[in-house]
Amino acid sequence: MDYQIRAESGRQLLARLSSRPSLKGLDERLLGPDGPAPQDVIEIVGENSVGKSVLALQWVARAILSPPRGGLGVEILLIDADHHQPLFMLIQYLQARMKSFVAQTPGLKLNSSLIETSIKDALKRLTIINVYDSTSLYTALLALDTILVSKPQISMVVVDSLPAFYWADRLSGGLQHMDSYLRQMLSALQKSTRAHKVTVAFTRPSYFQSAAPSRFRSKDDSGASTVFINLNRFEDEASENNTSGKQPVQGMKLTNLYCATVRTPQGLRVHRYHFTKDGIVWL
Repeated sequence: MDYQIRAESGRQLLARLSSRPSLKGLDERLLGPDGPAPQDVIEIVGENSVGKSVLALQWVARAILSPPRGGLGVEILLIDADHHQPLFMLIQYLQARMKSFVAQTPGLKLNSSLIETSIKDALKRLTIINVYDSTSLYTALLALDTILVSKPQISMVVVDSLPAFYWADRLSGGLQHMDSYLRQMLSALQKSTRAHKVTVAFTRPSYFQSAAPSRFRSKDDSGASTVFINLNRFEDEASENNTSGKQPVQGMKLTNLYCATVRTPQGLRVHRYHFTKDGIVWL
């Protein structure tokens, strides 16, 4: 019989057994009214410039804002491997989120001073780890266990993008197949996060997969996605079997019209969106 023994401190035991703040309401359209569950894995896939990083950062903005400003008030850990000006974009999305919340809340007003104070308060709930090569990325993934023990309010770990250093690793003699590489990275990520009951979200380009059947499996399959979100330009999606049955929006150019296909163990949904200076706007 194969026995495995793992030593842990009282602090680690407490962190593992305690519950993390809820992500309910993070994104009702894509993730449902109850939000992602602890230990869920959300995979965001798409070509360049379809909004993978934008979607992830909008979730971060919604999560770290305090409830009186339209957020959830939870902590997020962001591992940034793509460096698409995340802090600049995040501040912009925080402002947009607050303005949208104020517009929907009668009697609530925001001035520039209150907006600045709210943004500073929100950023206190964000931990960013910048990585610039595969070594620093692996180090960050291995350090997650220690970080999550010391920060029990972190509810989600976001990685943008998980396979960012594949080609460098491959040239240095790493794994050849993209699927195997991604599974190895995701396994390392989950090894440090699963015991802490946090949600994991990561992005990857849509071309990053081997010529094999989809990796998507059921929720109980370790190492596979619980929620798979595929972002496409509308003309690309329209050429395939679109299950939404919707027609293009009148007056909306197809070049600024996109589709998000959300696949979960419960089924398939398709949503349309476009971009503004405030990020993704759903139609």
